[in-house]
Amino acid sequence: MFTSGMKEAQQAKVPLCTQFTAADLGLIISFAYSGVLRGGWDYIFEAAQAALQYQVSGILDLCLDLFRYKLTPETCLDVLSFARAYGLPDIENTAEKFILNSFVRVTKTAKFLDLPINQLVDFLSSDSLYILNELEAFQGAVRWLTSDWAGRMNCAEKVLHCIRFPLMSNRELKQVRKEEMMADPGRLYNLMVQSLASIPPGPSKMEQLPCRVRYPEKVIVISGGDTLTKNMATRSPCQDFWFTHRFLNGIGLVKQVEWRRLGYLPEKPRFRHAVVVKDNKMYLFGGKHYYGVRDTMCSVF
Repeated sequence: MFTSGMKEAQQAKVPLCTQFTAADLGLIISFAYSGVLRGGWDYIFEAAQAALQYQVSGILDLCLDLFRYKLTPETCLDVLSFARAYGLPDIENTAEKFILNSFVRVTKTAKFLDLPINQLVDFLSSDSLYILNELEAFQGAVRWLTSDWAGRMNCAEKVLHCIRFPLMSNRELKQVRKEEMMADPGRLYNLMVQSLASIPPGPSKMEQLPCRVRYPEKVIVISGGDTLTKNMATRSPCQDFWFTHRFLNGIGLVKQVEWRRLGYLPEKPRFRHAVVVKDNKMYLFGGKHYYGVRDTMCSVF
């Protein structure tokens, strides 16, 4: 309109027959000239909303990139709500995964206390909830309930029903009993007792538990080393990577760790090497591939 020789290009004022607000128009014009969005998270949400309404792809792409790669425990719940409200399944999945991976940190934010009960139940019920032990899930549930106990006491059973008490150790159960709401006698105490009663009597195996073990956020990785042959007669270097897939630490159960193969070491089998973890990446230095004096390796992976 303004650059193609139309009459509006020569007019001092041009009426725009649109539903633009002054704020939205200012946002879009500013971005058209600068290609930059400047503001906090509230501003970004407003910009994303305007971009969706007026189909401004440049602004929308910047906002979605921020939602994908710059989530924090303080913003992830708002991003999840925004994604669900505007039908953005990719962003919704990203936000959900972040919340499950960072659940303990999310429970410490003010936004967590305003979480709808159905969303809280979904998170607490997920097998992908990354926590070091079941007590952390219980503590998050208690924090949500006690923030408005008068209004939420009636839904306490629904929330605590998601807690997998059979996965707790005796020490963790003692921590649970310290909470006032878990006092004996009481309906929440009875819920815990019924959950524990579902454990098969005697020593149990992992697959016999009444509930699944959640996947851990932090894992142990074993790389290489030297191993014994089946008859324990000789040793040989190993080329395998193994990681802890699941931990089991329950009542009346022998502590178990389920190991799975992650892959194989590059080059050759190695042992006596150094391992460093930085920024969630593991580095291997040196080592030996056999037992001779000249078998030292100089590579890094």
